[in-house]
Amino acid sequence: MTSYTESELNEALRIADGAASIERVKDIVSDALLAADPSARVMRTEYFNHTYIPDLVVEWPSRGTNSLRRVYLRPTQDPGQIDIDIKERGSTRPVFVHLSALLPQHNDISLEHLSATARSAQSLVTEIGSFERLAEHSTAPGARLLPSSVLRGGRGLLESAQATAAAQTISRGFAGAILADPESTGSALATLESVLAPSTAVELTSVLETMWIASGAPLSQFPRPRQDWTTTPWSAPLSPDRLRALLRAVSPELHAFWRTIGHQITLDSFEGMNILGDDQLALQSIMESALDNLTARTCRILDSAGSENIPDTLTWHVQHGQLSLAAFGRRSWFGQRSEDFPAYDSSDDRRPTPQGFTDVAVRADISITRVDLANGSRTLSFGSKDGNDIIGDDMTASFAQNLGEGTVVDRAVALVESRPVTVDFATGTTFGRPNARLKAANLLWTTWTMLAGLTKSQWASFSRTIRQSEAGDPHRVYLESNWHPATLLARSRPAGELTTRLSRLRNELDRNRIPETDFRQAAQSGDYLAMLLLGMLLESKDETVEAEMWFRNAIEPTSGEAMVALASLLERQGQRVEAERWYRRASNIDFRA
Repeated sequence: MTSYTESELNEALRIADGAASIERVKDIVSDALLAADPSARVMRTEYFNHTYIPDLVVEWPSRGTNSLRRVYLRPTQDPGQIDIDIKERGSTRPVFVHLSALLPQHNDISLEHLSATARSAQSLVTEIGSFERLAEHSTAPGARLLPSSVLRGGRGLLESAQATAAAQTISRGFAGAILADPESTGSALATLESVLAPSTAVELTSVLETMWIASGAPLSQFPRPRQDWTTTPWSAPLSPDRLRALLRAVSPELHAFWRTIGHQITLDSFEGMNILGDDQLALQSIMESALDNLTARTCRILDSAGSENIPDTLTWHVQHGQLSLAAFGRRSWFGQRSEDFPAYDSSDDRRPTPQGFTDVAVRADISITRVDLANGSRTLSFGSKDGNDIIGDDMTASFAQNLGEGTVVDRAVALVESRPVTVDFATGTTFGRPNARLKAANLLWTTWTMLAGLTKSQWASFSRTIRQSEAGDPHRVYLESNWHPATLLARSRPAGELTTRLSRLRNELDRNRIPETDFRQAAQSGDYLAMLLLGMLLESKDETVEAEMWFRNAIEPTSGEAMVALASLLERQGQRVEAERWYRRASNIDFRA
C-alpha cells in the first residue's frame, strides 16, 4: 500500500519543469525527515543527485556541532550504483534515499548485499515512506523514539515493509518490557541491533532497560544485548539526555512509571531542560518520589511576578534547568548556590515580629538556636552556646521589649537535620554551611513555613505535599518496633494532664452538641480554642484532612492540647515520626493548671 508521502513524491517526480520538480521533491523529503524528528534542523544545498555533495544536511543542534547526517537523494533503481556511493562516502554515515523502487536484476548486486554494505559502513539506505511506516507502527510507550533514532543512527537497507516489521517488533518489546516479558523484550533488542548503529541503539536500549525496571523486575533478568554493548547502569542518576528521551517516548499519564523514574532523579538530571506543556504532568509524578532523594544547600522563596499566574495547588516546574516549586502566589528554588536563583526584591519586607516568629517556629516544629533582632539602627543577637532550642525562652520577649516597639527578626539559625541553617528574612533565603547537603524536603519545609507567610488553609496542604513520606527515615525504622506513645506521655506529668484535658473536651463536645458552624465562625476569627474544638469535631466525623489543618492552626507555644491532638491523629494515620515529635514537644511545655 502506497503511503501519503510516497504518493506526494510520485506526483512531484512527474512535474514537467525539472527545477520545480526537484524543489518539490526536496520539500517532501524535508517534511518527512522533520516529522520523524521535530528536534532536527534540515538544510538544503543547491545540488541534486550530485556525486559528492549532499542534497540535504540534517543537524541536531542540541546534540553538539558534530551531530549531523548528509542525505543524498538518488533517482536510480540500480542497487549497484548506491553500493558504489556507500563505498565512496560511507565514512560520513550518509543516508541514501532512493526515489524509485530498487530493481536488483539490473546487475549482480542483491538487496541483501546492499544492506550488508550499508550496515558495515553505518550508512542508511531507505525510501521516504519508511519513516511514515516507522511512526505509524511505533505505538507503545518508549517506541515513539524509533523514527528519530533511525534518522540519527539508522543503518542497513530499510524499505517500507522492513520498517513496518521492525517498528512492530520494537513496539511489542517496549510494551513487553513494562510487563517484564523477556521474549518480546529480547526480540526488540535484536531488532534494535540490526537497524541502528551501536551508539544509537545503546540510547534506545537504555530506555528499554528503564521501562523494564519500572515494571518492578530486577535488572539482573533484563535480556541484555550483545556483550560489547555498554549501557549506563540503572544505579546511576538519570542523565538529562535519558530524561528527555523518556519524556518524548512515554505518555505523561503513566503515573506509576514516572514515580518509579523519580527514584533516579537528581538536580543534575534537569540540567539545560525546560519541561513544559503536557510533560509537566510527568514532572509532578516524578517529584512524588524524587523529593525524598534530592539534596540542596540553599533555598529562596519569592512572591510571584505580577504577570505570573500561580495556582493554589503546589506545582513543580523546570525552567532553564532549574527546579522550582510554586503555589499560593509564591515560587521557591533550591540548589547549591543562591547565585543561581532569581534576585530578591529588597522592597519586600517579610521580617516577622518576635512573637509571630515564635508562633511559626512552634507550629512548624523547627528548633531555633540563634535569633538576630533589629529595630531601626539597633540590633541584638542572642542564642544558645550548646545548640539547644531557644524557642519559648522568656529572654526572647525580654530582649524584644528592650529594643522597643517595632522590633523584628532579621535572621535566625534553625536546626535542620541537626545542622545549622540560616533563615534570612530580608532576602527570603535559607542556607546551610558551604559544603552542606540537606534533604530538599526538609529545606523546603523550613523555607516555606518560616518565610512564606502561609495562611491557615495553606499550611496543611503544604504539609501533605512536602512531608508525604517518611519512608527510609532510620528514626521511623526504630519507631516501628519501639512505639509506645502511652509510655512517652507518662514520663511527663504535663503531657498526661493535656491528654486528660482533651478527653474532657471530647466528652463536652459529645454532650453539648454545639453546631459546627458556631465553632467554624469562631475558629476563622482566630480563636485558638475554637480551632482545636472544630478539629476534634471534624475528626469525630472522619474528616481528617481538615481536622489536621485546624489542629495545626490551633498550636500555640504555651498550650499543648492541640499538639497532643495532632500527634494522636498523625499516629493513627501511620505518620509516627512526626507524631512522636509533637508528643515530645507537648511533654516539654511548662504547663500550669
